[in-house]
Amino acid sequence: MTKRAATVAILLLCGLPQPGAAGPAGTLDRLVEELDLRLDSAFRGRALSGDDLALALRRGQEASLELVDVVRKLLLGRLQRRGARSVAEIPVTGSFDERRTRAGAEGFELLLDLELTAVEGYLHLRGLLVPTDRSLWRDAVQPQRGALHHVHARVRVDAEIRGYLGSLGSGSATFSPREYPLGRARVVALAVADLEGDGRNELVALEPHRAHVLRFRGRSAGFAPLNLTPLAPPWAQLWPRRPMGSLVVADLDRNNKAELLIRTSEMEQGAVYRLDGKQLAPSSQLAGYPLAVQGSGKQALQLLCQAVAGQDLFDAGTLAGTLKIGPHTLPQAFYGLSMASTSRRSKQPATYLAVVDDRGKLQLYLEGKADPVVVIDRVGVAFDLLDLDDDGAIEVVTTGGEDPGAGKDRIVIYRIDPGTVVPRTLWRSANLEGLVTALGHGDLDGDGRLELVAALLQENGRSQLVVLN
Repeated sequence: MTKRAATVAILLLCGLPQPGAAGPAGTLDRLVEELDLRLDSAFRGRALSGDDLALALRRGQEASLELVDVVRKLLLGRLQRRGARSVAEIPVTGSFDERRTRAGAEGFELLLDLELTAVEGYLHLRGLLVPTDRSLWRDAVQPQRGALHHVHARVRVDAEIRGYLGSLGSGSATFSPREYPLGRARVVALAVADLEGDGRNELVALEPHRAHVLRFRGRSAGFAPLNLTPLAPPWAQLWPRRPMGSLVVADLDRNNKAELLIRTSEMEQGAVYRLDGKQLAPSSQLAGYPLAVQGSGKQALQLLCQAVAGQDLFDAGTLAGTLKIGPHTLPQAFYGLSMASTSRRSKQPATYLAVVDDRGKLQLYLEGKADPVVVIDRVGVAFDLLDLDDDGAIEVVTTGGEDPGAGKDRIVIYRIDPGTVVPRTLWRSANLEGLVTALGHGDLDGDGRLELVAALLQENGRSQLVVLN
């Protein structure tokens, strides 16, 4: 297929959003969406058409008045779509019992009483949904069906929220790498996700034939293994010289537990894995390598691709799926694809897409722009996109593009300032004792700040996890 043909495929599969289609959700939208999901079970089996619903949203620790006002408007919009007879605010003064009594006296059948707080790097929206004709003490001691529901949602404090709190990042980065042994196998992909739904993230390290699930215990203790799952056969008949794989995290069933979309070059087809107890179990098959997912639940948009036969490259001509990312001229063959969205206060999130082609050239695209906004030469196959310092600008993390046989690699972090075509180097590691085979990021220790994680393959065939925080 020619380069022109590959371009046509992208135009068909990744076209611009249609009029009225929702763009990427901002951080506060995701917070309210998560709380709305929690309310699904609370309202289940109740006909809301005959109910009047009162909302009381209080400002808690570290939350600004403006932030509370934005969340209130988003909440009212969500609640009004649920079909209640009416939805209205009530004053937040007094105790909870006084607010419940006031709501009942004003004719409301239900009260959603919430508090917005910013604590230890996370924005929390939590509270109670109660009928106004109930006794809170009685229902807490001997609850009746539907009488008392605790609801809680949280998001990490990023650039969008920091804009309301007046604490944007500095646009600089300093790291202290720590190394932790993993075992004798090559890691082909890394991801950070909450697989258990307990608000704590796990690290998933994908190898050609198995997946590790690990919990970070801190800089001194390192990683504790939670699960080691062999991947399910059948195995592919043709393998590339260098193992490859893709690992994408998504909440496909909207239960606040992440699913893993997995495929390696040793697998004949991909699969969706879920954590069942302490075991990863495949639940459905994938028709290709998962490259990206936007959204969650039934609205989740997946992008899948096939590999070039016998090579460790993806074939752009086989892209299948839909993404709201605008038309791009992607290279015919590429080593990997990464997507990320950044947002600032009161601004629509900006979505970026990056690929590294078969010549070691990274091309970074911005939603709505047909041509790359930045091109970086001589990079390795492991790369990542994120807003590292939570200032609303994207950072590109790359590895070295030297001969893997040299046994040395390095990690470089570039900042992409808006409107510029020349990336600014934020941080460059010293030479590493091995080859970086995968990169990932997430809040591993629950402090609200992102950590970078690299998988390092040493000359002796053993792998290490390198955490940069």
